[in-house]
Amino acid sequence: MQKIKRDFVLRELFSLLCLMALMAACILYLILYTGITPGLLLFLPLLAAAFLLRMLRQAATSFQLCCGVRSESWQERMGEEYAAAHPVYKTAYGEIHLLESCLVCRCKRRLLFIPTDEILKVQARFRLVGARRIPVLKFTMESGKSPEVDFSARRPQDGQAVLSWLFCHLEEEKMVVSE
Repeated sequence: MQKIKRDFVLRELFSLLCLMALMAACILYLILYTGITPGLLLFLPLLAAAFLLRMLRQAATSFQLCCGVRSESWQERMGEEYAAAHPVYKTAYGEIHLLESCLVCRCKRRLLFIPTDEILKVQARFRLVGARRIPVLKFTMESGKSPEVDFSARRPQDGQAVLSWLFCHLEEEKMVVSE
């Protein structure tokens, strides 16, 4: 489980560094060409701290929700499955790891754990981006939650691959494909 947390934090830190570099470039442009006071650069560390706190809180909440309910043996098995070779596909601003016991998804700056034994139904919807149909998977869980996994418009074939993996690993009555 520590490897999952470390991977999430490292990828989010990389995204944060890229975001801070772009913001610094924009602020420097404003300082040089419009004459705005250089004190505006002091907001960068404040924003970075806010993003770091949000990321750490999100990771802690996700782990508490997932690991607080599950047994220690299930957590160990999921950690072993994550460490072993497994399929990984791109989602919107992240990736989804397809494990036998759980789907580990980093999607839109969130960390989601979707245990495969708690899935009641998977609904595949599609959104249009230009002329492409991009899959969006909505999971209905036993706990009443309905997490959604949105795929990247650059790689819509990853959504189809995840959908076919789910067809192979879940019972057919759980799958609902709608358009």
